[in-house]
Amino acid sequence: METRKENYLLDVTIIAEDESIPNVRNTIPNVRCKVYLPERLTDQVRLTFHFDKEMARLFQWLNLWKFSIEGERNPETGFRTKISAENIYSMDMTITHWSPELAEAVLVAEPTDLKIEHFRPGEDSQVTSKSHGRFWLTPNTLLTPAQILNHSYTGDVKIEIVWNLEFTLQNGLPISFVNRYHHKKNANGEYVSFADLVADFKKEGEPNNSATADESLQPLDVFLRIASLAARQRSACLGYDISSTSGYSVNFFRRNVSIPALRKDQDDVLIDQRNFESFLKTAYDSLLQLDSAGLIKTGD
Repeated sequence: METRKENYLLDVTIIAEDESIPNVRNTIPNVRCKVYLPERLTDQVRLTFHFDKEMARLFQWLNLWKFSIEGERNPETGFRTKISAENIYSMDMTITHWSPELAEAVLVAEPTDLKIEHFRPGEDSQVTSKSHGRFWLTPNTLLTPAQILNHSYTGDVKIEIVWNLEFTLQNGLPISFVNRYHHKKNANGEYVSFADLVADFKKEGEPNNSATADESLQPLDVFLRIASLAARQRSACLGYDISSTSGYSVNFFRRNVSIPALRKDQDDVLIDQRNFESFLKTAYDSLLQLDSAGLIKTGD
């Protein structure tokens, strides 16, 4: 059970397909749900559902080890938040009986495809919608940009990028590898900073670019397999975020891939940094042309 404060609190509908009857869905509406997002990229996503006695009885009767959810917060306003997930797996349920007729239950569950969407009024000055997105990646020393941190006497830190890799995926989406920095307080009340590797992309003309990001995951996975081979370190994409001038933004937490263990010797690479870009280009194009490379392209 999570002890920290939740990131989101809202009522959702639990949805489960009836495997015995095609196209029939069982639903449990108005279930209070707390969403706990990962503090670090590789942490897990957790959901807790709070049932009354009848909800818990129905959930147990349906025997839901796997289900979906959908829900909205402030659906009647211009600042809406929509939360959905197609694949959620039950982990643990605790039931407290206060009397023969009064009981409550808490279910802890883990989603593998949690999507959090925000809908806000867009910028009227923008004729064409523009969006900025980032794929969240686990560490890879060959993809990590070379940069200089300049510390000012005022406490400000400026980052100067000396080198970073830019690449175009099979579907035509250009990406650029950069670090995204986070700041948080530790147990002593001190601020600590850490960085995650991300692949930046920008796009114009579409108010909702989550479809572009979803379509880019498979060619990005192929790219990461080649980069993993070169670095001797398996790398994975664990989600993405997108913000648009149309007022739409989304965070997608991808947990249907295994999270790689980090090797201690990150400098022991197969391909030297100076040959890495040319290796990527040659290997990526060659792999995409191989009809027999299906297991390499889709394996985890």
